[in-house]
Amino acid sequence: VDSQVATGLRLAPTSDRASPLAGHGAWSLDAWKKGFFEVQDEGSQLIVEAAGSVPGQVVLDYCAGNGGKSLALAAKVGATGRVHCWDVDRSRLRHLMANARRAGAEQIITVADSIESVENLRVDIVLCDAVCSSSGTLRRHPCNRWRLDDRLARKDLPAQQRTILEGAQQCVRLGGRLVYATCSLLQEENEGVAAWFSERFPNLAPSPLADGAQHMQTLLPEHLGHDGFFMAC
Repeated sequence: VDSQVATGLRLAPTSDRASPLAGHGAWSLDAWKKGFFEVQDEGSQLIVEAAGSVPGQVVLDYCAGNGGKSLALAAKVGATGRVHCWDVDRSRLRHLMANARRAGAEQIITVADSIESVENLRVDIVLCDAVCSSSGTLRRHPCNRWRLDDRLARKDLPAQQRTILEGAQQCVRLGGRLVYATCSLLQEENEGVAAWFSERFPNLAPSPLADGAQHMQTLLPEHLGHDGFFMAC
């Protein structure tokens, strides 16, 4: 990218499946302020890629947080699509629309005002990047190794994740896709929750992720240098 020289950005080595930007003080650069790029871990980008959204689709980011993946989804669906955003923790959404305006995506992204309005949606893709132990981010936050509560990670959070998925699945239209993701590497939060979902909703068939033949995948930090993630469709 020619503007790298002007802005002082440098590209970090990465896999051939995504192109994350890395730079010192990236949030102070004019290019970021003008919405030309976002700062996001490669693993997060790969989840959006695996969701398989295309121009014109309607997508629900069910656990949107500050909207990092929402912006990536907006870029995928384009001006003819729509990205609805919801998070049970409303405080996490406070910066989302400001980020959307900076990125020029305010006509694509909508923040739901209530869970009732979300429950009435029927969309092409629901991305459910659920609250989790964040055990896949230890390379960036090694101190979390000593903060990780075993009961919380292996019992309480999986129960919460199952509740989140139960609400998210009803928003998928007939023939649509539900993508479950965590930044955890714990089986209880990942394969365990996916197995529960398949048993609880046998009418919803596993579907291959958009970037491969598998319907579940774990992204390990040691393989590609990004955070650890799990995703299932």
